[in-house]
Amino acid sequence: MKRKLFVITCILCVSFFILRPESEGAEEEATKTQSETVETLKGKNKASLPFFSPAPLLVTEQDIQVEETLEETISQASIAPVKKPKISPDDSVEDEVALMTAQASSREAVGYQKPSNSKPTIDPHVFSQISAEVATWRLEQDVAMYHRVSFQNLFIDAEDDFLSYQVGIEGAKTQSISVRLSSSQVVVSGSPNDHLERLTLVIRARDNHHGSGEESWAVARFPLPGIEDKPDKAEVLVDQPLYRLTTTRIRDENGVAYDILQCEIFLLRDDAVWYAIGRDRLKCPDMSNIAQRGAYRVEGDAVLIQLSREAGEITWLLRFDYDAYYGPSAHHYLVTQRRGGQYQTDTLFDNKRAAEARLNMHTGRHIYEGRYFDHLLMDPEGNYYLVGMMNYIYNVRIDDPSYYQPADSDLNITHPIHSMTCADIERWYGYSVLIGPSQYNTLISTSGDPMGNYPPQCGTYQQTPTRVALYLDFSFDPSDIPIHGRIYSYLLHPKPEYKDRLETFKINLLYAEPQE
Repeated sequence: MKRKLFVITCILCVSFFILRPESEGAEEEATKTQSETVETLKGKNKASLPFFSPAPLLVTEQDIQVEETLEETISQASIAPVKKPKISPDDSVEDEVALMTAQASSREAVGYQKPSNSKPTIDPHVFSQISAEVATWRLEQDVAMYHRVSFQNLFIDAEDDFLSYQVGIEGAKTQSISVRLSSSQVVVSGSPNDHLERLTLVIRARDNHHGSGEESWAVARFPLPGIEDKPDKAEVLVDQPLYRLTTTRIRDENGVAYDILQCEIFLLRDDAVWYAIGRDRLKCPDMSNIAQRGAYRVEGDAVLIQLSREAGEITWLLRFDYDAYYGPSAHHYLVTQRRGGQYQTDTLFDNKRAAEARLNMHTGRHIYEGRYFDHLLMDPEGNYYLVGMMNYIYNVRIDDPSYYQPADSDLNITHPIHSMTCADIERWYGYSVLIGPSQYNTLISTSGDPMGNYPPQCGTYQQTPTRVALYLDFSFDPSDIPIHGRIYSYLLHPKPEYKDRLETFKINLLYAEPQE
């Protein structure tokens, strides 16, 4: 028995000495593994942060606690088995969502933009074309201007995104200038009032992929010509031929008295007034026809004209001037003439062709044949603005022999940009008349009241999908059949109290029947 116990004791001692070095090595290995694992987990913890996070990364108190917890857990791993924690599907989803949120926040922090979409760019060829056109504009101090330019294809968007546009004038804080968009055109109007300022037309565009800040816009700038010094305003009427349409009362073959149109020419030069009136209803006189008729002097906005002692003094007051928009190329001067206690307002044209175009408007060969001419209206505050006016004559019975009236004629009124209402015309104008011969008598159709007690008959129509225009209607008798090759005159008169600010719209209509 003692021998057996001794053998067992020896075996245990040998086992103890044999196993002890391995245990110490295992402990050292475990310690080494512990350190490596801590460093590895620290590295993994650092690498798990998004690559686009702002640098330097800040270590928070929570990070320190996480590292201490990891070290404590690993130190226990040498004496207890490490169990892999169970991760539920919900925990995994939450972690993924948290990571995506962190990534999105980091993108916002650094102004991240999708590289697949680019901002609009400026076409250099179109930019050069616009610059060249803008450079030809004329800006004069306190002189009204009206310019327009197309910016179509100025901006290029590689992805064909929807573009928003803005226009403006830099340096116009003290200017009476407006700028607006009209389809693919920019319209600049107003009266520059400080010749010391340099103005710049600005057109900019952006798509809907780059936010709404200033950096999202593609901007094109076009310097405007310098503003010319202000002369005496009425000096612009001097030293150039000026053409004016006037009315003359006649009696026709039926003994009916009515007004026809004639053309006058004025030349103010070297203090002398030269003048002539045309004898042909369709033509203006030539310069060779003028003769000296009196003297003049310029005083600010007015020209004082003395034709003769008997005629007394005539005053021309320059109200407004502008370049033609609808009619033939010309500069128009709106001038109020005061003679005694009588006022009339007319447009003076700086070239003969513009005046004769209103004396020779062809119509009748098809329905609505005619053309628009420039005319100035006023807003409720008394500011002038431009519209286009056009009239026509057509024999409806050519198409429909049973139609209740043979003639059809309307004055059409349109604004180049926005819609109109009948109040725009009824506020100022009181009477319109179409006069000329017919197959049986004198064709005279009127609308409204000469004294302005009620306006001409007005209606509206949809001229474009976005713009409403006006028409002033006429009624005709069954005997009012227009005659091929004859001249008809149309007049739209302002109410008597506005003759000192608004002109009578005057045109000839040359009627021709359709050619078979």
